[in-house]
Amino acid sequence: MIPDVLNEQFQIPIEKLMVASTPKTGNTWVKLILSRVYEIPVLIAPNGFELDDWINLGESWIVHQHIPPSTDSIKWFNQNNIPIVTTIRHPGDVLVSLYHYTKWKKTNGHLDALAKDKEKMGEHTLQFVKSHRFAKFLQLSIKWLKHGSYVMRYEDLLHDPISVISNFAQKVEPVDIKKIQSAVASCELSVLKKTNDKRHFRAGIKGQWQNEIPEEALNYMKTDKLYQKIFNYLGYSLDINPNDSNCDYFDYSTINPFHNVEHFSNGVKISGIITQYYFSSLEFQEKWQRPFVVEQDNSFFNWLNEAAEGNQSSWEKFPLINNIADYIYKIRPDVQKVFPDYLGKDRKRYFKWFNLHGQQEYGLDGIFCEEFKA
Repeated sequence: MIPDVLNEQFQIPIEKLMVASTPKTGNTWVKLILSRVYEIPVLIAPNGFELDDWINLGESWIVHQHIPPSTDSIKWFNQNNIPIVTTIRHPGDVLVSLYHYTKWKKTNGHLDALAKDKEKMGEHTLQFVKSHRFAKFLQLSIKWLKHGSYVMRYEDLLHDPISVISNFAQKVEPVDIKKIQSAVASCELSVLKKTNDKRHFRAGIKGQWQNEIPEEALNYMKTDKLYQKIFNYLGYSLDINPNDSNCDYFDYSTINPFHNVEHFSNGVKISGIITQYYFSSLEFQEKWQRPFVVEQDNSFFNWLNEAAEGNQSSWEKFPLINNIADYIYKIRPDVQKVFPDYLGKDRKRYFKWFNLHGQQEYGLDGIFCEEFKA
C-alpha cells in the first residue's frame, strides 16, 4: 500500500521539481502541467546522479527521470527542498504503452524483447514479463514512493486532473485554482499532441491491456509472487472489467474554450502553440472568453498578429516581430542565445528563423509569419 506522505518542509516557493517514475506512467504529462502551474522551465535531466550536473541545471527547473533513488540523491533533493513526484499507472497499460513505444523509438536494449513482437504483443512480450525485466521497470516508481515521493495516479489524472494537481499544490505551494485550471487546459492531451511529438501521447485512455496483452502473459503476472507483490503495493489488479476503458473522463470543455475547435472563425488553423499562449495568461482568458471568434477588431486572433511591444524604431526597415513570434522567442532559451537582440539588430535574422520554424515546428498558419513593417 502506498503511503500518503509529503514532507511539510516544501511549504516554500517552488523553484525546482523532479518527476521520478517508471516510464510510460504519465511523467511528461505531469511535468508539463506542473511547469505551467509554477512557471518553471522544463529542462532535460542529467543521466544518473552526478552532483555537478544537477547543480549546473540552474536556479529554476522541472525535469523527469527514470533513475532509481540513491542515498546521495535523496539527501540532495531534501537539502534543497526539491519535491519529488512519482506517477503510477495500471501495470497492464504500462506494458501496452511500452510495446507501442518500441514501434517508433529505437530502444537501448532493455526493451529489445518487446520490439521483436511486430504486429501485436505475443511470444516476446511473454518473455519480457517472465524474465522480470518488466517487473524491474515497475519497481522504479515503488522505490521512489518508499522514499516519500508524492504519488499521482494516471487514472486519477484522466478523471479529475484539477483535483490531483490541487491536492499536490496544497501540500507543496498553494496556487490560485484558476492558474491550475489554465495549466491543465493547456496540457489537454489533444493540445500536447500539437505542440510535442504526438507519439509520446498515443492514446490517453485506460484499460487497453485487457485487449492487447496475451492471456499467457496475464496469467503469469497473476500467479507470479513478485508481480503479485507489485500489483498489491500499487493498488491494481488483473481482474477483467469490460467497462474499464469507459471511465468518467474529465470534460475539458468546461475549462478550455478551444476544446474540439480546430480553426478560428475565419478559417485559420488554431495550432497548439496558440492555445498554449492563451492559457499562459489569466488576463487573456478574461479578455477573450471566446478566443476563436474573429469578428471584432480587438480579437485574440488580430492581437496575435500585431507588433509586439519593444520593436525598436531604429530598425524600422526590418520586419516587425508580432506577439506570437514574441511569445515563442521568450519560451525558447536556445533561440535567445542565437538572437539576443531579437527586437533590434537581430530582428531580421530572428524573423527569418520564425518564418521557417513557426510553421514547421509549431504548425502556425502562414498568415502569422508574413512580413510586415511599421
